[in-house]
Amino acid sequence: MKFDTIEPKKRRFEETVVFVPFFGGKKENLRRHSEFVSELGFRNVLFENTFPTLKTQHRLLRSRSREWGLKHAWADEIFDVLSAIEGNKILYGFSGPSSAGIEAAVRRHPLDVKAMVFDSGPFFYDRYCNANRLLFERKIENPLARFAVSALHEALWSHNHQKTLANALAKLPKGFPVLSIRPLQDILVPPWAIDAAFRDQTHLNLEILDLADAHHLKGLKEFPELYKPPVQKFLQRVATAL
Repeated sequence: MKFDTIEPKKRRFEETVVFVPFFGGKKENLRRHSEFVSELGFRNVLFENTFPTLKTQHRLLRSRSREWGLKHAWADEIFDVLSAIEGNKILYGFSGPSSAGIEAAVRRHPLDVKAMVFDSGPFFYDRYCNANRLLFERKIENPLARFAVSALHEALWSHNHQKTLANALAKLPKGFPVLSIRPLQDILVPPWAIDAAFRDQTHLNLEILDLADAHHLKGLKEFPELYKPPVQKFLQRVATAL
């Protein structure tokens, strides 16, 4: 699994920040976040998950844990990235694929991911959220067509997304630090869908950053003055100074 390692001008922390891209996300889409943590003194890693083709679909949709679905196959890829990086890490995930990052992290024994930051995810009610994406991003306005495409995507993503996400979160240690960033104007993933994913995970040390006027994945771009200080405070608190 190929990835880019970005070294800050002066490294101040032991942990490496590993960015898990959003669905279809490219490395350049996360440069703003990479530059932000680099300025703080974190080494960080960017990569892109693999989308299956018709020729490779069977191989790429079945994970090493024998779970069927793109989420679990991506967890394999993220696991490989984590394995290739020496030392402790901080996972920084975006939208739905955050759940693949959690799954990859909890497979590791001992756990070398020491904290997690999530922007616009992970979430329950994936069928509802995916239907929003198809309507507002893909512009599929016919409800029957949208339902059909959404059902296909759901089948390809995971056979039981909510259960596997809840199980992965439950495996994190008691007091594990998590920062959940929720754009309150998100028309794709409403904050209540994110809240539902964490509602029963009372063992986590969960911090919530609500961005009142931000949209899906746009918090840092639209409101850097509101986004950066609390994320910086969280990262510096959970990281180990060099």
